[in-house]
Amino acid sequence: MLIRGSVDNYDRETSQYIVAYLDILGIAGRMKEGRDRQKLTMNKLHNLYTFSMDISKQIVIEGYSDIQFKIFSDNIIIVKKLSEQLEKRLLDIKVLLNCVANFQCSAAKDGVGWLVRGGISIGELFIDETMVWGEALLKGYDLESNSAIYPRILLDSSVISYIGSNKELIGYTLQDFDNLYFLNYLHIQHFGGQFLKNGFQMMLTQDPLSLFTNYYMEDCMIFSVHFYYRKLRSREAANKFEGIVFAENSKHAEELVRKLISDYPVEVDGRISIIGSITAKTLDEIYEERPEIREISPEQGHIYNEFFHKNSIRRYVG
Repeated sequence: MLIRGSVDNYDRETSQYIVAYLDILGIAGRMKEGRDRQKLTMNKLHNLYTFSMDISKQIVIEGYSDIQFKIFSDNIIIVKKLSEQLEKRLLDIKVLLNCVANFQCSAAKDGVGWLVRGGISIGELFIDETMVWGEALLKGYDLESNSAIYPRILLDSSVISYIGSNKELIGYTLQDFDNLYFLNYLHIQHFGGQFLKNGFQMMLTQDPLSLFTNYYMEDCMIFSVHFYYRKLRSREAANKFEGIVFAENSKHAEELVRKLISDYPVEVDGRISIIGSITAKTLDEIYEERPEIREISPEQGHIYNEFFHKNSIRRYVG
């Protein structure tokens, strides 16, 4: 028997949306601080949210009026339904990218001083006052939690396919060192450079450890590893390894990937790039985000998608 079947038509459907899933970094740690700092953080966060929503409502430009926000603590979802007509759909995408870029700028400026990580995707979604549901949300969440790693907002291939060489949209995208595309939030900042500079300076002076500790990687346990490898005694073009490694330190992460490729007739071509996550996370927080490794200790280590990497090497070796 269906719940409320007698009064509910069960006729809700998903539609095509562009969806941004965002996480403001460091908020969880600030919730555990003293009461006064908690209060300041909560009010700064509340004002950042309300300011962003008010701005989107006040802009008297086509397409801005139907942007929707869903907020839970330090996570925010910003969505816009896509039009069927291509020209209007491109405008919808631009409006959403502009709104998210403005939010990211507002968070980093000196009135707040926080970094944002996230993902933007296009796909099926249902949203109303009660719930949010759909693959577009899942893709955005996956980009934020598993791929972004650094304070950047990644763009899914579903978004990039629309941007292409479009003159109105191309400025919103940049390609990073790992070939992933992210939102160029500075594209809309024509006069806010000093406010951003002040914001980053404030991060350095008020909370430098939370911002930069993991670049030094003493306490980091999640690493982004990149390198090229080639067949032994071969002039064939090298293949690229890009992966995420759970390890007790950077040296251990390198040992794990070298052990992985040691089973095959290949060698590292050049240096191995190992970058620690920018956000400090406890082991419990890592296990909560990635329950599949809950039974694995940092000393044991784990290479995410190891089966995929092995298959890639096998195909390359032939």
